[in-house]
Amino acid sequence: MEWGGGATFRLVGLLEFDGLQEELKAELGELEQDDLNERLLGADHVPVHTPAGPSRVEARPATVQENEDAELEALQASLAMS
Repeated sequence: MEWGGGATFRLVGLLEFDGLQEELKAELGELEQDDLNERLLGADHVPVHTPAGPSRVEARPATVQENEDAELEALQASLAMS
């Protein structure tokens, strides 16, 4: 079986195609970055990302001191009414 020049030509062609493909990817990346830079220059403010999930912080459980203070206030209020 002879490979001849045809196989060498195809191999060189594939290598050139791979190189061209890499150049095109790099150029596309530069164009996308340029587009992003232009869009950011025209922005009035930085976009705010809101993560998914609850929009407010859940209340923490009351401490023993806070419970005692609340009970004392309730007792003082009831005594003031009597």
